[in-house]
Amino acid sequence: MAEFAVSIDVEAPPEEVFCYLADLEHLPEWDSSVRTASLVSDTGPAVGRRYDITIGFYGRELDAEYCITRYERAEVVEWSIRGRADGITQISVQPSATGTRIDYRTALKMRGLARLLDKGLNAALEGIGQNISTALAETFRS
Repeated sequence: MAEFAVSIDVEAPPEEVFCYLADLEHLPEWDSSVRTASLVSDTGPAVGRRYDITIGFYGRELDAEYCITRYERAEVVEWSIRGRADGITQISVQPSATGTRIDYRTALKMRGLARLLDKGLNAALEGIGQNISTALAETFRS
């Protein structure tokens, strides 16, 4: 299993940050591994909302389904990941001295023969985590 966690403080109100991050159609804007994100099951911003995601991984494009499994308005959003890798991502936001503290955690496990790539996945996730930190800081800078 591959895991990573990123924490970042941004200069924006928690409600604004949460609404942006909980709408997974914004993923390609701040997660460099996500190529496309399309809403497929609209339950409103709540548990059960589903997205089709295309991820770039070592030069290949992989399809996955993300489904919101936990939604606590302005505090926590969590989604399951189903595809070549299964896992879960959780984002929590809370007020900080400068605006909002974002805690982002992902755990993934490759399926089938792709499990042989788990070590490479750990390295890739470290880079993705750094890219996410940079992109989120830039997104909420204005």
